[in-house]
Amino acid sequence: MTSPVQRRLAIGQERTFGVSMLVIGVLLAAVSAVRVVEDPSAVWSWTVGCLAILQIATGIHAIRKHRRDVAELEREHGVGAGSDAEIRRRHGL
Repeated sequence: MTSPVQRRLAIGQERTFGVSMLVIGVLLAAVSAVRVVEDPSAVWSWTVGCLAILQIATGIHAIRKHRRDVAELEREHGVGAGSDAEIRRRHGL
């Protein structure tokens, strides 16, 4: 069994992964769109565009999973469980 703090940190890593995938996917999609507009027959631009769409979908999924996991953690241990603010409040810091 892990503590709420460890769970909150693991959930935070999921969010960081999701945001990173989303940002990279959007950037790749933008570059791919510009390249496709310049040369519609560029097969690699279409392939990169498809990869970008998969990355965006993966990022959205990870962020949604993060929100569900935070809600579950807070439902089990109370609002703000495992957060820095909650720890400071409990210890009077």
